[in-house]
Amino acid sequence: MDTSSENSSELRYKPLLGLFIGNFAIGTSALMISGIVEAMSGSLGNSIGSIASLITIYSLSYALSAIFIGIPLSKFDLKKVLLFGLILFAAGNILTFLSTDIKYIYIYRVFVGIGASLFTPMSSAVASQVSPREHIGKAVSFSFSGLSLATVVGVPLCAYIATTIDWKLAFLFVVIVAVLSFFKLLVDIEDNVKGLSQNINDVLVSLMSFSKLTQLSFSLVQMCLQFITFALLVPYSRTKEGFDANLIPTLFLAFGISSFLGTIIGGKLIDKRGSRKSMIFTTMMLSVAFLLLNLSVSIYSFAAFLFLWGFFGFSFHPMQQVELIKLSKGSPAVLLSLNAAFMYLGTAAGTEIAKKVVLLGNIDMLPRLSAILSLFLTLCLIIQKRLTNQSTQTLTQERGSQ
Repeated sequence: MDTSSENSSELRYKPLLGLFIGNFAIGTSALMISGIVEAMSGSLGNSIGSIASLITIYSLSYALSAIFIGIPLSKFDLKKVLLFGLILFAAGNILTFLSTDIKYIYIYRVFVGIGASLFTPMSSAVASQVSPREHIGKAVSFSFSGLSLATVVGVPLCAYIATTIDWKLAFLFVVIVAVLSFFKLLVDIEDNVKGLSQNINDVLVSLMSFSKLTQLSFSLVQMCLQFITFALLVPYSRTKEGFDANLIPTLFLAFGISSFLGTIIGGKLIDKRGSRKSMIFTTMMLSVAFLLLNLSVSIYSFAAFLFLWGFFGFSFHPMQQVELIKLSKGSPAVLLSLNAAFMYLGTAAGTEIAKKVVLLGNIDMLPRLSAILSLFLTLCLIIQKRLTNQSTQTLTQERGSQ
């Protein structure tokens, strides 16, 4: 059944609200570990590195299941896929709430990652089908804005709950939001939402393309360099003068607001400067932000540079998506799904690098490594732009001589 045919051409937000709420829960769960890592470490009696492994496990579970489970299931009724994803997601979080053993929490985190990978990529497809064609852009943007709101509200709130009450309640909060999303979707979305025409062969074809694989690798590197510092942001912030545990939620609030603004303004930069020039500019400024973060002495200057990092770090993603849509030549679904997988692979890699650095007793090195990788990414983007320009000029000259 094609649910895109509506009696009215006006955008109806009621069927989209469940998607928005679900993405809010998933965004909060994905990022909140960084804010509650010390609270979990103290309560469970495990090292900070062991707790940070939850980020790695979630990211790898999401990346792999999005490709090998999500894409095969995407051909079925998408409403059922969404509901199944939320069940796995909520189950993993409620079991974490009830557990006191990190080994079992690792297993439950796999459920959370798989559930998230079945929900977020499919939510855009469902949003496009339950909305009039002329409002598909707004519908998809609204459903995904739940992820952005998670950085502004969900993550700081969970950091506050973990700091002032109990880290377990942060997981319970995510479960409650996921359950609310489940029932909203159950009631507001019609059955038999048409699946997507994509399969594993499409994935393999994309990965065998040098230009597409190169572009996807930029997402991996960009997320890796961010999570080298973000995964253990709270332990690193303790090295700054004036640190107070009560400031942890405020730090994540500043980061969330700046990342939200960066996502919005990043889209405007594309229109003014073009996506490739904007990507070079943002990665260059991101390296500056990390260097300033490393040089900061007080917790207050640290918060200011954290704001700068969030802004330029998240403004990169809409630019990257525009480049991927150009490469997809009208069929962006598989490439955008792969992009999400590569981002989470970068998240896992960055977290593991951070753990190794801290284990060696060099926590001060975290933002420096992030800055170096950001400069490396800037250089790669510059080289790519020049090679593309040269290729275009050569092609133009050849056509002119014919």
